Amino acid sequence: MDEAKWYVVHTYSGYENKVKANIEKTVENRNLQDQVLEVIVPLETVVEVKNGATKSAQKKMFPGYVLINMVMNDDSWYVVRNTRGVTGFVGPGSKPVPVVYENPFITQVQEGIATACAQHEYKLLVRNLYEEGDVLEQLNNIIYSNCAGLIILGTEMQKPDFMYLKNLTVPIVLLDTYCDFPNVDCVMINNMQGAFNATVRLIHKHIGQPGYLHSSYPIHSYEERCEGFYRALRKNGLPSSKSVVHLLSPSVEGAYADMLELLEQNTPLASCYFADNDNIAIGAMKAFQHKGYKIPADISIIGFDNMPLST
Repeated sequence: MDEAKWYVVHTYSGYENKVKANIEKTVENRNLQDQVLEVIVPLETVVEVKNGATKSAQKKMFPGYVLINMVMNDDSWYVVRNTRGVTGFVGPGSKPVPVVYENPFITQVQEGIATACAQHEYKLLVRNLYEEGDVLEQLNNIIYSNCAGLIILGTEMQKPDFMYLKNLTVPIVLLDTYCDFPNVDCVMINNMQGAFNATVRLIHKHIGQPGYLHSSYPIHSYEERCEGFYRALRKNGLPSSKSVVHLLSPSVEGAYADMLELLEQNTPLASCYFADNDNIAIGAMKAFQHKGYKIPADISIIGFDNMPLST
């Protein structure tokens, strides 16, 4: 039997626990416990101060998302995808695959690291920690091999992943995300300001309310870009609630399929959009053009990442 892996499912807001319960019930009724192993709604404990009193409360770490450890096949996919409250798997198409490697920005980062290491006579070992077994064991093996340090591309890392880094003793540079551990240096894009500037340009060019092509995949960088988008609206006196928002997979093929489905459902559209990344922008443009819309005459889109194809 194929190995079980973790997948991310997007749900309607507030339906996370209902989705979890419904999936678990269906799995039990159909005797699929060997295919759908675990369904979780990640929680975190936060400390709140009200009226001078401190109390702890649990909140969802990723609102609108459920994590599922499952063997991906037709039966397990059908059960999860057709659960009430589920809007789809995160990733291109109906069966998710890693999306980070489709971004040329990532390739450029890797090439830059390789060049710098060669110039300073360091040997570079590239590993995909999430596809090659236990993460902590791999990190320990790397450290015990007398490595000089770690450069980690953290685009898709979530808060629980940072715990792997807390007690490591070698120098660590974390790229494209932020961690506040004292032993970790971080290098990040100014996602918030970039999204803010792009959205302001749309507002000034179109003199209207821009829409938002938001990633359906929970990545820290995209959440910062989301904040930049809404700050630009507020700065220009536009109500956040009136912006048309579409959740699309952060890949060209996935965004194309998702946007095409929305267009076939006659979903209300905006005249211009900010997109979380260029892959989403390109995929959405292909879908609009497929339906006869002219870009940018009918609909304008600004992406993020400076991909050559989108400039």
